[in-house]
Amino acid sequence: MSEIDSKVQYGDSRDEVYRVAMAADLPCEVGDWDERETVDPDDLYLSVGFPNGRRKRNVYISSEDADILRFHNFPLWTFVEDYNAVLYREKGQIEALLAPSTGSVTFMIRRIMGLPGVEILDPNGNPVNIDEIDDSEASLKRAAVELYNGKDVLLTTPWRLVLQDASAAVSLEISPNSPELISLVGGFDSPVNSVLRPSLKVNIDGIQQHDSAKKALEDYTSSLFFELDVKFELALSLGRRRSFPRRVRRKVANGAVQLRPQLPKRKYAQEAVTLYCYGRTALNTPLLQYLAYYQAIEFFFPSFYGAEVISKIKNELRDPRFDIEDDNQLQRIVSIASSSGRGSASEKDQLLATLRGSLDDSHVREYIKSADGMEEFLNQQGQIRGVPSVSLSPSAQVLAQVADRVYRIRCRIVHSKIDGGPTSSDVLLPYSEEANKLTYDLSLIHYLCQRVIACGSRGSLWHA
Repeated sequence: MSEIDSKVQYGDSRDEVYRVAMAADLPCEVGDWDERETVDPDDLYLSVGFPNGRRKRNVYISSEDADILRFHNFPLWTFVEDYNAVLYREKGQIEALLAPSTGSVTFMIRRIMGLPGVEILDPNGNPVNIDEIDDSEASLKRAAVELYNGKDVLLTTPWRLVLQDASAAVSLEISPNSPELISLVGGFDSPVNSVLRPSLKVNIDGIQQHDSAKKALEDYTSSLFFELDVKFELALSLGRRRSFPRRVRRKVANGAVQLRPQLPKRKYAQEAVTLYCYGRTALNTPLLQYLAYYQAIEFFFPSFYGAEVISKIKNELRDPRFDIEDDNQLQRIVSIASSSGRGSASEKDQLLATLRGSLDDSHVREYIKSADGMEEFLNQQGQIRGVPSVSLSPSAQVLAQVADRVYRIRCRIVHSKIDGGPTSSDVLLPYSEEANKLTYDLSLIHYLCQRVIACGSRGSLWHA
């Protein structure tokens, strides 16, 4: 315990939360936002480390949060993976914040409240007869929500949708989130309409383990969300802890000159640039981002791979011994053209030809070495299953290795197996641990995409 910890006195409910958390061996951190020498309780913050599977999740506790937590046995709570979800062990319930797959949070709330079976509750939490609701006043408000029977209620009206079956050991409830959940994931993780935002409650008697809770949450929500989308065109997802993609830091040469923007002179393929720009906007969806860059590169397969075929034919024709009257030599030309056509060429071969037409080993070596930690990551085996490592040894064919790696990652995203066979791997899933490791590979394919688009430019943008 630091000196500031031993002297902490907030003068509010945080004092009790701090005492209970310390007694339960939950790691606590007390600090001064302004880092002053004298301790002012108004400037102190309290951070509590809650269990989060095999990790910890630090939560900043405000005085309002502490007013809620002090009435609960919060040391028994654990976050569920990277979801904005909490397992309340003492009551056998998992509560998870819901997020809209499309549209705004308010639109999601309106759609859910309009579902058949939604109950409207009185201030004591008891269901009321919705057919008897007097909606004359609510219907005049902009914040009115239309229920499935045509009645209007205010957006702030208490409600719930209970899904249960006498033969099932599990019940589900969708309703506005509890104060307990918002005390842990409000603010940064749930900044929009936190009080009204709905959550899913999964009730399972006796559930205690994090891994069991995670599996139950994912199993039930995947089935529930699919059926809600199919039957009601309501697209929902589980809220996740907000994060910002980590940028790859590159070493900048000393004395590098920053040129001012200039009027573009080159004309770039608009289709490829559109895909590239789409990838730049998909910052929190790494798989979509990766595929966008790959598709931008793929756009140039015909021209770059075709250039290789033409080069081979030209070399045959340049041979002084070539005789246009010799059918065997002409057949060789036909064989080169037919065996090297796009229809017979593998996608990996076309990718490699496109990269070779845009850069060489020295370019890739220099880029990988310029990014902090990239060389070490790419050289390690098994970081992403079924994806080969990249060696920068003097004799290594780096561009060929990179092309193989890019292709394998692409296959893991779009296919359930990589070409079949003993080295096959499962599909690369969004939000998985492997997907979170794509930072360096995204940086690399982003660079490759830039090179290919630049080298595939279509001449001058204007004629002088």
